[in-house]
Amino acid sequence: MSIFSGFHKKEEKKEKAEKAEKKEEKIIKKTSQKTTLAKEKKPTASAKTKTSMKSGKKEETLNYAVASKIKKTERPALTFHFPHISEKATRLEEEEGKYVFRVNRRTNKVEIKKAFEEMHRVKVASVRIVNIPRKKRDWRGKAGYRPGYKKAIIKLAKGQKVNIH
Repeated sequence: MSIFSGFHKKEEKKEKAEKAEKKEEKIIKKTSQKTTLAKEKKPTASAKTKTSMKSGKKEETLNYAVASKIKKTERPALTFHFPHISEKATRLEEEEGKYVFRVNRRTNKVEIKKAFEEMHRVKVASVRIVNIPRKKRDWRGKAGYRPGYKKAIIKLAKGQKVNIH
């Protein structure tokens, strides 16, 4: 072992430290640029209107590129996945005025209520949540899982109705 090997190791350590500092500076610059852009632009969850060529009607579409940068409470369309259609869900809708939806797993009752009221412009009386766990399934001799999901049962105030189908 030569006497210079320790010297080279110290130089390598210094170079690594300098590279790490440069990376940190770049990250800090990027994040500061993003925050200044976000402060200037402030994207909103408002839907864009498009006029279709065939019917001439205005259609509202949500810009998902912008919506991904918005807090989940500000983007109600991304809270709901789709209506949960089953015998029980249709019975609840017809008899009791309750609507069943599959929703984002991270949303809570308050967010679901606000999003539904904002989307459909109705008064929500109550929201109940059911977390359906994942289930084990065998496929071609191998064990797998069917993904779980979250279901929301939304009860509207008396006299309120929504057409979801």
